[in-house]
Amino acid sequence: MKNLQLNSISYILLSVLIAVTGNAEKAIAFDATPPKLESCKVNTNTLPASGGELVFTARISSVNGLERTPVVRMFNKNMTRWIADVVSVSLISGDSKSGEYQGKVTVKANLAPDRYYVTFDPLWDVSQNRTQMIWCSDAFVDYAGYTPPPPTKDATDSLDSIENAANAATDAALAAADLADAATAAAQDASDLARADVRDLVTINTQIENLNTGYKNSAATLATISAELDKRRAQIIQFQGTINAAADPALKQRLASAISKLTNAVLVLNGSKSKLEFQVKAIENRRIYLLTARDQLISNPANPKTSITAKPVSKDKTILCLKGKSSLKVIGKNPKCPAGYKVKK
Repeated sequence: MKNLQLNSISYILLSVLIAVTGNAEKAIAFDATPPKLESCKVNTNTLPASGGELVFTARISSVNGLERTPVVRMFNKNMTRWIADVVSVSLISGDSKSGEYQGKVTVKANLAPDRYYVTFDPLWDVSQNRTQMIWCSDAFVDYAGYTPPPPTKDATDSLDSIENAANAATDAALAAADLADAATAAAQDASDLARADVRDLVTINTQIENLNTGYKNSAATLATISAELDKRRAQIIQFQGTINAAADPALKQRLASAISKLTNAVLVLNGSKSKLEFQVKAIENRRIYLLTARDQLISNPANPKTSITAKPVSKDKTILCLKGKSSLKVIGKNPKCPAGYKVKK
């Protein structure tokens, strides 16, 4: 009796296992790929205000086969107007896995002039995979004499300008780094000279003049780099939306790469700006220290050194130094270009 019961239980378990395995095999046979609209067109792209008949055809593929009959509507771009709503289409060739569908709609007269597009409601297959609403960009009709505005540049047109901007920004960033290094080196030299013990007015005035020259050079270079940095940051914001407008994955990748290059250039520019800001602040602090020391010497009549007359201050000269695409203004009594730069004649 026990053996009979065990055999019955084993038979039931085996039956369930076979049923589950069979269903799993059927489930595995289905693909997760949703249906795809391969092409879509209309018989005419213009209709008069008196209306008329539109015929549209579409080729749809589906790995598992369509479950539902496609439904078409015709909206304007903003989906605020339509000339056809819930139009069923019929299979005219092929099958549910790869077929050509056709639909007809009679457009009424005296509707709002606009461009209307063929749109498909979500397409479903037998395994419940579905698409989003599909817009047929090439299947449209301009109704009642509608004239579309001039087309704006698409992402492909923008790619060249973005890549050019990224290359220009990279060159500017490298030039800015050179400028920052040169201006920092010159300012550091002036600051180092000013660290000697201050003993008389002549020495103080000479050191202050050196610091003034370093300060002017650093401040001028800082202004140039800051303007370049603001320009490139604005370009990043301007170009960022172009990536979202690109439909082609390869184009998206190139756009992202160009904007990434532009972003890296901004980081270099920002580093150069920070270096110069620190240098300008250090020079200013040293100038304040020397000016205070000078005031103390002047206010101390017992110090014989105060009677020494300072040299008359001559006017600064300005030269323009060039290195490749970068340029640097050097200001001073006897200005010289940094290493690697040549004076512009």
